[in-house]
Formats: sequence, structure tokens, C-alpha cells
Amino acid sequence: MKKLLAILAAGAMVLFPQVPSAAEQHGFTCTVEGAAMFKPGLNSEPQELKFVFKGELTDCQSSNSDATGGKVTAKGVVHEATCASSQAEGVAKMKWDDGTKTTLEFTTDDVAAAVFLTGTVGKSNSDTAQTGDDVLALLAFDADVTQCNTEEGITDAAFHGQVGGGSPS
Repeated sequence: MKKLLAILAAGAMVLFPQVPSAAEQHGFTCTVEGAAMFKPGLNSEPQELKFVFKGELTDCQSSNSDATGGKVTAKGVVHEATCASSQAEGVAKMKWDDGTKTTLEFTTDDVAAAVFLTGTVGKSNSDTAQTGDDVLALLAFDADVTQCNTEEGITDAAFHGQVGGGSPS
């Protein structure tokens, strides 16, 4: 697991370089961690399932110095989900600690415990993440993989990673 975290951290540095400081440029990068719930449980049989994520945004670097963290919630659906791989689509809501809010639509490509998220901000009143901005995240999930071989499957998991987005102009 530590090796996976090191790979994810290195990937995050490539995906989310330091946020530019020019006035017309904006963006953010944050650590994200929280919990996910799956219904029905994720197992080795392909199936459609729904998910809900709740987490915290911390250690944020952004073009808006007031946005240093916040909360994130997400929900969506996974078609043909298995413990080995899947693709999902959903909506996430970020409530920044400066009181602003950002909503984005996203898709994921998942391989085992690694999730790569791409999204677009659909609505925002934040200077940090504005409408139309791209958002990327690299997440790692931590669950009891032995549950993949049960009928109930994995119904919850902790997650952590890096999320960032913005626009150079």
C-alpha cells in the first residue's frame, strides 16, 4: 500500500504542478480523504452499483489564499463494476472553507484500488475553481479485498489522494 501511495503522490505532482500566480490564472490542488459507500457491494461479478463519497479537502494550495480546505461529497453510478476494474460517472460538490461552492460532473477509470477522475466544473461561485475548469484527481481506496469474493462484496472503503483543477487563462 505504501508503494501505491508513493506512485499516486508522484503522479499527483505531475498532474497538479504548483498553481500559477498570475491574476488571470486560477486553480487549486488539495489532499482529499474520506469514506465511500457502495450499494450493492462491489465484488467480482459485473454489476451496476451506486456510490456515495464524503470527504475532507486539506492542505490546499490555490490562487485564492482564502480557500485552504473544505468538504466534498459525491454520488454516482458505476456500470459493469467489479473489484478488478470499472468506470463511473457522477456529480461532486465541494464546499470551500471560505464559504464558496463548486459543483462538477466527473467520470472515473478504476483499476483495482486506484481511481483516476476527470471532470468539468459545471457551477461555481469560487475564484479558485470556476465554471468550465477541468478537474483531475488520483485516488487510492483502502478496503478488505477478501470481500471481493463474497456475495455481499465491498460496501464501504476509505479513500485518499490528490485533487486539482483550474485554468491557465
